[in-house]
Amino acid sequence: TLIGLYTFDDPDNPLADGSGRDNTLEEPGGDANPTYGEAAGIQGGAFTFDGGDRLIAPININPGEIPELTVGAWVKTATLDPGLRKVMGGDNGGWDRTIGLDNREGDFRYTSFVGNQRPVVGTPGPESVDAWTFLAVTFDQPNNEVTVFVDADVSSLDDDLIMVTEPTGFGDGFDTMAIGGLSPDNAAEGWQGEIDNVFLAQGILDAAQLDRFRVGGRSAIE
Repeated sequence: TLIGLYTFDDPDNPLADGSGRDNTLEEPGGDANPTYGEAAGIQGGAFTFDGGDRLIAPININPGEIPELTVGAWVKTATLDPGLRKVMGGDNGGWDRTIGLDNREGDFRYTSFVGNQRPVVGTPGPESVDAWTFLAVTFDQPNNEVTVFVDADVSSLDDDLIMVTEPTGFGDGFDTMAIGGLSPDNAAEGWQGEIDNVFLAQGILDAAQLDRFRVGGRSAIE
């Protein structure tokens, strides 16, 4: 069940939610707003983030609200320098549900927090500033598992979608979430680059369904 879908393809209303849930995105205002480009995405429009901005989705992604959750997006990093840059997150200081890039206790990689310890390891990192990456994570609170799915370069779809599962346990963070950052209330660990076709689903999507998203893009999600 989709609870948020942000294709950014309507230049008159790029913050619209295509899931039917009316979870329209909000801009923090001023210098914290990312830059919209109607042809900047892997398909149509996208937002470009500079590390100090974000969008805010009025969706509570905490395990107490949605025990089983799948989130994902197509992203393109603007830098290969290792660092902490998040695509989405609702963290309030307790290593809550987030996805993005991280280089703590492992290689520079696409990953997710797992709770109060190091992020998921064994996943690939970015290959090029020109490559679009498909990134998705399932948060399965009843089974205390998080699974990260990555295709670092979707220009070729013949390779397998890489997936890594680790044990997890989360508390609750904020009751809204950021796109382009770690947290909705500040610019910590901000994304640098483009983000397109963000989706959130209530429930655990399996590898086959996420691979259909990866291959079919926006039309496979809608």
